[in-house]
Amino acid sequence: MNKERNVKSARIEKLADLISVKTKNLETMRAGENALKTAVDSMISTPQEEFRRCVEELLKFSNADIKSLSKITKPSVGIRLCCEMLRTIFEPNFKPKRHAAETWQESIRFVSDKSFFIKLATCDADILTVDQMKVLKKYVERAEFNANKIEHESAVCACLCKWISSFLELACTLRVMEEQVEESKELREQIRQTEEKYENESSEMQQLKNDVEKISISMCTSHLSSLSVQFDSSVATSSNVINRIIRNLKVSRRFCLFQCSNESLLLNIRSTLPGATYFDMSQMTWKDPQMMLSLPKHVYSIVPTVFYNITEVPPPEMYEVLMKSEEKEVCYHNKSLELPDDILFVFVAKTLGHIPDQIRKLMEVITITTHLDPIEDAEKTERNELSSLLGEFTAADILESRDLTRRAMQLSTAP
Repeated sequence: MNKERNVKSARIEKLADLISVKTKNLETMRAGENALKTAVDSMISTPQEEFRRCVEELLKFSNADIKSLSKITKPSVGIRLCCEMLRTIFEPNFKPKRHAAETWQESIRFVSDKSFFIKLATCDADILTVDQMKVLKKYVERAEFNANKIEHESAVCACLCKWISSFLELACTLRVMEEQVEESKELREQIRQTEEKYENESSEMQQLKNDVEKISISMCTSHLSSLSVQFDSSVATSSNVINRIIRNLKVSRRFCLFQCSNESLLLNIRSTLPGATYFDMSQMTWKDPQMMLSLPKHVYSIVPTVFYNITEVPPPEMYEVLMKSEEKEVCYHNKSLELPDDILFVFVAKTLGHIPDQIRKLMEVITITTHLDPIEDAEKTERNELSSLLGEFTAADILESRDLTRRAMQLSTAP
């Protein structure tokens, strides 16, 4: 199980790195997409607005205004050009006939159709081909194609002239922007693919985290079930017993949880472990980022670590660290740690609420109800052999050893 957990933890780390890279890439691509959209919008907004105004002006004309075009028997060159350009737009194969009058009559029938102005209002500028644009540009370059010049002949044709100019301008702008539009489409597709991979990897990582958590709980449960001796909280009323335990912390215990309402315990620990690292837990919680980052460093520290003023027991994420297991390699927040033989964590609380059974099994919970004598009073501590024995060995050590059990019984029954 430990190997499976480590493999999955390593995969979680790799996925976390991949997801981090994709998050940054998505931010960059989305910023690029927004920049392209802004550029496209700024280029196209002016010709689009002009085209919209021309459509609105055209829709103001009545059927009678449109039919008035048929009454023009001798149109000027500008009006003929206007109608021919409209046919060029909507009839890709249109070519002017040799006789202008014949072309004009066909053009009149074309623009007089009831659906013609609806076509103008709903036409998309991107329907024009490059060849059509070339033809239309030649028409526009002629001096006769001028809305102001033909307005006195036909207000409808003058408005159609403006519509043609704005339509051609919009079509040319769209053509120029094709590269940006295509780039935007490609970028949108890249974003879609990256988002899909991001979702898949996030889902996989969450599943792996759930698996690792289940494996860790299973390992913890298996370990706790294998313990034959449960060390429950003990109420220590003898100062010399507790002081002896404190003196032997380095050699006999790795993880002790002390409860003491006064400062005498912490003072004696400071006297015994002057070089230890001391963490005031009243200023932070176990889940603070600073604690999560610094704990692995203290696991490998050559000096003991004392967590004092704690208000809550260590969280489940630390259970593997606290296990008395033969396996030195443990997992903490998906990071693999190898516990050194000389690791020493001391936990000191003034008051604690409910202490879970798992904590009672993982740690030696010792409640102190009296004021402790200063640790310098060594003579008093050394006089009591039973206190010395209890201080040097854990309850589990004594019960597992026939000699230690016999010695403890003799001392406890001695007068």
